[in-house]
Amino acid sequence: MKKWFKNFSWQEIIYLFVFGCLLGYIIETGFHFIKYGEYINKQGLLYGPFKPIYGFGIVLITLLFKRFKDKSILFIFIISVIFGTLFEYFGACFQEIFLHTYTWTYSHYPYSFAGKIYLPYCILWGILGVIWFKLLYPKFLKIIKKIPPKINRLLVILLSAFMIINLILSTYATLRLSERNRNIQPRWVGDKVIDSVYTDEYMNRKFPKLRVINNNKK
Repeated sequence: MKKWFKNFSWQEIIYLFVFGCLLGYIIETGFHFIKYGEYINKQGLLYGPFKPIYGFGIVLITLLFKRFKDKSILFIFIISVIFGTLFEYFGACFQEIFLHTYTWTYSHYPYSFAGKIYLPYCILWGILGVIWFKLLYPKFLKIIKKIPPKINRLLVILLSAFMIINLILSTYATLRLSERNRNIQPRWVGDKVIDSVYTDEYMNRKFPKLRVINNNKK
């Protein structure tokens, strides 16, 4: 397995994650604006314009397939379609099973499967993979290599702390939103704090596309 993950540092991983989160936000927000002519908040974390599914996706696809970056465009397109589709599907399953929520569904579209993946978007994953490995990734490496070592270390520490706290808080707040809507009462003081800070109204404004599964209170 070492050959898949060699020559990677924590610095590159955290920069990849942040870049992927930002890129995902720009893509989804821009696409929605072009398609519907309106701005809607597409962020996936409580703080900042970040879509973490894209961050995790770009980290994993780079870790797994960096050794193939010099392969043909067709090869990269195919593996990106396969990986992107599987990642999107299992990401939706994870959200539904563990958080009892969903943020996207393709059930009303033709050429969709289980409401979690949609054929045109599967092809889009392939296009994004080609753009990433053939155009953006080489430039990305050049940019991060130019960051002075001292600034680099400080920046990585700050970004790591911010993103980890952001991910934990966002996951916790989403879980409590789901539990409140399923009439599950706070179990400890942490639940009460989250409920008081990240209310239903706050979460609905922050994540307008987020929906709770089985929202009927018992």
